[in-house]
Amino acid sequence: MNIYEMYILNGDVDFWVMRQTWGKTVARVVHVDELTTPAPYYGTPKVLVDLYDIESGALLKKNERLSCPGTSQYSQVDISTWSPAEALRTVTSTPPDPAFRKRMEAADKRAKQNAARKQKRREESEAKPRYYFASNPRFLNEKDKLFGENFYVRWDPDKKLWWCLQEDTATQASLKEMGCEFQS
Repeated sequence: MNIYEMYILNGDVDFWVMRQTWGKTVARVVHVDELTTPAPYYGTPKVLVDLYDIESGALLKKNERLSCPGTSQYSQVDISTWSPAEALRTVTSTPPDPAFRKRMEAADKRAKQNAARKQKRREESEAKPRYYFASNPRFLNEKDKLFGENFYVRWDPDKKLWWCLQEDTATQASLKEMGCEFQS
C-alpha cells in the first residue's frame, strides 16, 4: 500500500509510516497535497513528513518532502508503545476532498461495470457454437487485411485450430473462398 492509499484509508494526515529501507527511522505524515487523478498515484501530490529516530525518539527532520510516496514499500506503524522525545506539534487536518473520493468511486464503479460487460460478452461469445477450420497459406496472408466487421476469427490454443462463429455466414463464405476446410 502506498502513502496515498494510506491517506485515503485513514481519512486524514497524522499517521505514522516506515519504509523498508529506512532502518531505524519512522515518519509522521503531516501533509498531503490535493489528489488529482485516479489510483494508484493520484497525480503524485507532494507529501510532507516529520522524521524521528526510533531508538531515541528525537526529531530528525521537520516538514521533509517524502520521496517516492507512490511506492508500496511503506507500511503503516502503530506507535502506541513508542513515544517521541518531545511533544508532537499540532498538524492541520487535511482530509481527502470528498468530491474527489466520489469521483474516484464513480470511476471505479464504471471500470468494474465495463469489465463485467466485457466478461459477459466474452462468455456469450464462447457459449455460441463454433466452426473450427485448419488454416492455409492464403488465409494466413489475408486474415489481417480482412479482419473487421464482416470477418471475425480467433485462435483456439487448446485445439490448435482457428474458429469462427456458426452464425457468422459472411466470415464462413470468405474462409471457403480462401480454401479453408471446416472440421466437424
